[in-house]
Amino acid sequence: MANKKLFKTLGAITTGALILATPSCTDTWDEHYNDLGTAAGQNLREQIQSKPELSIFAEIASKAKYYKDDVHPMNDYTFADLLQSGQVMTVWAPENSAFTAEEKAKWLEMAETDGYNLQKQFMTNHISMWRHPISIAKKDTLNMTNGKEMVFDMTTTPATMYDVELAQHNIAASNGTLHTVKGILPFHFNFYEYLKFSGENPLFSQYVIDKDTTYFIEGSSIEGLPDENGNPTYVDSVYVTSNLMFSSSANVSTSTSDKRHMSQKGFAASLNWESGKYIMAIPTDAAWTNTYEKIKSLYTYAESYIDREKSGAKDIVMRPSENPDSLTDLSVKMDIATPIVFDLDRQGKIGGEEGAPWTMEQFIASKGTEAEYFLNTRGDTLRNIENKWDKTELFPGEPVEMSNGYAYISDTWNLPKEYYFPDVEIKPYSYMFNLYSETFKGSVSPETFTNSLYPEIVAKYGKISKDQFYIMKPDGSTKPEGNLILQGNYDLAYNRNAKVMSGKYDIYMVLVPYWYKDILDKGNDSLYLDSAYVDSVANISKNKLKLQVIYDNGTKNGGKGKSIKVDWDARKVDTVLVIPDMEFPYSYQNLEHSYPIMSIVSDASNSDVKKGYIRELCIDRVILKSKEDDTVVEVDPSNN
Repeated sequence: MANKKLFKTLGAITTGALILATPSCTDTWDEHYNDLGTAAGQNLREQIQSKPELSIFAEIASKAKYYKDDVHPMNDYTFADLLQSGQVMTVWAPENSAFTAEEKAKWLEMAETDGYNLQKQFMTNHISMWRHPISIAKKDTLNMTNGKEMVFDMTTTPATMYDVELAQHNIAASNGTLHTVKGILPFHFNFYEYLKFSGENPLFSQYVIDKDTTYFIEGSSIEGLPDENGNPTYVDSVYVTSNLMFSSSANVSTSTSDKRHMSQKGFAASLNWESGKYIMAIPTDAAWTNTYEKIKSLYTYAESYIDREKSGAKDIVMRPSENPDSLTDLSVKMDIATPIVFDLDRQGKIGGEEGAPWTMEQFIASKGTEAEYFLNTRGDTLRNIENKWDKTELFPGEPVEMSNGYAYISDTWNLPKEYYFPDVEIKPYSYMFNLYSETFKGSVSPETFTNSLYPEIVAKYGKISKDQFYIMKPDGSTKPEGNLILQGNYDLAYNRNAKVMSGKYDIYMVLVPYWYKDILDKGNDSLYLDSAYVDSVANISKNKLKLQVIYDNGTKNGGKGKSIKVDWDARKVDTVLVIPDMEFPYSYQNLEHSYPIMSIVSDASNSDVKKGYIRELCIDRVILKSKEDDTVVEVDPSNN
């Protein structure tokens, strides 16, 4: 049966290069490799069947059905049919001596029970498109019809294919070239195939494979006669399978615009790409289950959230979360799965920018301490606690070779706490205060304090992160007041875009003395090296703050934390613990348009002003320090 569409499909999955028949330089080479065969009138099937030493390969080929994908075989079309078709191919056929009795039985059983993997692991692992005769002493990397790359080494005697010696070579056929080999060519899964077909680590594997979508491509299929009801039929159907996990993210559809809207995160890596250089930490069932139980409390969701994008001060719009338990399950599994793929080509150089790129061999042999960090395919920068990367923490055990990289099968999920329960760091850019313009009193504006211009001041009184702080100013005698969005935006944080999760935080404010602005305005920085002068200035520029966190509790009013008052002496840049043990009942992780806020009021009364307090309030940033226990973690304000 000749099937042009089948041949087109086969050609599309390989890029095998044609080896040109170029004369050899030596008589010895000519003498050994000048047999191009004399039976070119026979096709590949006939050539194989004519050789008793290939009887096992011929038997397997006659029983191996051809599959368009893992669920769509071509009925009554086998690889024996393909080998007598008009498609030009090269076959490396294992001789009978290459098979043990167990191996022969395994392949024949797969022909009955698992035809697709027989095709993938054996038949197409021994076939390449076009003619590849031995004609010149060279090495050539060929693509087999299963997509695998193999080195055809014609510089040795005998030649080898993927380090397996050829027994016979250059047997010509009308539709290609036949070589016989002394062993079965090695097969390695790519990551996608391993997850789909190995049967190992089923919980994680099933999570990934469940994201498969198979599409019928009508325009590329060959239409046959209509059925009895007039519906079209196809004599050759083309299917394409894609996987949501290979992308960075994809929107999860919702029935109305007011319902929950989120993105389904993916690997941002095509795990079926044979030319990839991936390293992947694959969790065993134990690692998957234990991690799920460990972190699921951080993903507790409310029945509905305030839609901060659509809401105003007086008109609160709620966004139902559909099914909180389902959202918890989806989010936990998604955040376990997505950060564990790494592309070797995207890593920093060994020894820093002046060093050399990693090779796979170096990575496997090294602990990775030569690099300051490791970057996953989602763009997350991972470090160990000491801020020096040690890959054995994330990649324990021995590597398992894949065709497109190496896997580390791990009984633990070893990403650091900074990744799965990150601190939330906020630089209060102007828009961060203007959540409800109706409720903002006064104004907020940025100021630049260049640390490099005032090194002695900074050394003595504290550094400003990113050289910028923000001033809340009163409008007349009105106390300045605004709402700060509690959602990460600080680009020097471990996780820049961290969101508040259902857990406990200590909330810090990095406050800046108002006299830092005075230096900018007056240029009298030398005065501030005098501690007595700073004391005198600080005594008339102290601050009082009133703070309150407003969070989602499923109602329009929201939940409110305790109203906290802070009295600050304003003598130096200071990281102040303003709200300890703030516990959020519901998570905002993976949600859009919903987040908690913090009301900030510069709370000096008229009588306070007479006592040396001011209403101007200078803020560097706000830090929500995540807590897995009751330990208070001090924050170093100089670490900016």
